[in-house]
Amino acid sequence: MSAVKRDYNGRAKIAAEAPRGRFHDMFEGFRDELDQHHDRRERLVKVSRDVTAQSKKMYVVFYSYLQVMSSSLLTPLLASLLYKGTQPATRDSLICRTILTKPRNRVKELNKELSSNIQKDMDTRLAEIATLLSSVAPDLQSINRYRYQSTMRCLEELVEALSFAHYLRRQTLITLSEAQAAVPAAEAVGLTEYDYMYGVFDLFGELMRFATVTTAQTGRLLGGGDGDGDGHSRTLLSDMQELGCAFEMMRDVPTRDYRQKVEAMRQSVKKVEKLGYGLVVRGSERPKGWVPDMKEDAADHGSP
Repeated sequence: MSAVKRDYNGRAKIAAEAPRGRFHDMFEGFRDELDQHHDRRERLVKVSRDVTAQSKKMYVVFYSYLQVMSSSLLTPLLASLLYKGTQPATRDSLICRTILTKPRNRVKELNKELSSNIQKDMDTRLAEIATLLSSVAPDLQSINRYRYQSTMRCLEELVEALSFAHYLRRQTLITLSEAQAAVPAAEAVGLTEYDYMYGVFDLFGELMRFATVTTAQTGRLLGGGDGDGDGHSRTLLSDMQELGCAFEMMRDVPTRDYRQKVEAMRQSVKKVEKLGYGLVVRGSERPKGWVPDMKEDAADHGSP
């Protein structure tokens, strides 16, 4: 308890109110604005985390319907490859779900409609994402949409999931307008060109994982789209190479994020190329269910 100052008669002294300077009101306004900024950012961080989690669960929808391998060692290996980079607790839960899932309604061909079970699960996830994004729509109006661009990285994850689903259905790249129409609550939040571009960059990593898993199960690179007219159908590898070449021709953006995305894209294409070369050159030597060792890619820096 703080001491109370008293005069010589024992009466408590009333502290004189400090005079307000001419800048006092201005700095109180700054304080209120900063408080609002931190509260707004905290809400966006929480929603972004939840939307990211729901987007990643959409990948589980696709992979959980892939054929589960009979080998007790290969299944955990494939599952750990799928969920590499996720939090340990979340990864363990997803791995268990993948191992225990029955191999029904699996995605085994491109350019085909998804099964009703997969579509139903996707619609459930998208409805939850719509609720989350609508709750922070007032915080992302006007200039705030770009002020919190880095905080809303969840939209990149969402574009990645939607573009992956679109590729499985049509074996084509989703356009910006199609992505904006597919994003829940897009009219309230707004999907920018940067969200779309970085989400498509992330798609390369997902296609690489999908190619690795399906090739281990089928012994071939999935495909089915119309080729270049010489009778050869498009495959995952040819699509990734064509899209990668298009990104390579784009003007360089001098930011760290862009350069990291480009490098990750190149590594993903390189891994699928190595996978295809292994099938063609040494395919007969590969045991059934063979999965490439991705650790070799980290040490391989290319030809001198």
